[in-house]
Amino acid sequence: STEGGCPPPLEWQEVLREFHRQAEAWYLDRKQYRISGRTIGAGPPLYLLNGFSGTHELYSLLVWLLRDRYRCVVFDYATPAARGPVTLADLADDVVAVADAAGDSAINLFGPLFGSLVALETMRRHPARIGRGILQGAFAHRTLSRFERGLIRACARLPGRLRRLPLRGIIQAQSHRQWF
Repeated sequence: STEGGCPPPLEWQEVLREFHRQAEAWYLDRKQYRISGRTIGAGPPLYLLNGFSGTHELYSLLVWLLRDRYRCVVFDYATPAARGPVTLADLADDVVAVADAAGDSAINLFGPLFGSLVALETMRRHPARIGRGILQGAFAHRTLSRFERGLIRACARLPGRLRRLPLRGIIQAQSHRQWF
């Protein structure tokens, strides 16, 4: 007991386990690919859009905290290898297709970094469907370097998951250690 102090912090592994246990897993079959995601919570719908290489699991801690105030919807974009060339318009249409499948006529969007591009395109293409948009680290246009374009092409052709890339753990630890 902390007797009026702060409660003990949750272990992120425990939160991730509970997120997987309590969040409703769902799939949406599109014309040539499948979108998978999870929904947790009660209240107005809040759709959290991934970054470029992130998965919906990155939001498990955030949606765990928001689940009493919002019905949080998280999902993974279909990979270019599964669907062919992809545009922002395609991703925006996927957001609306997920909302249609969930029965949501109006949604709120949260989009950090690359997710902000998807959120902006969704707001532009489907303005009547968006209640509010929250953008973090947004950019309306970004020119990718030659290295970034090459990396995207290489990753789209490689089989398997990002977690199997050599040195990924070391790079991720170095990038995030100062914050966590």
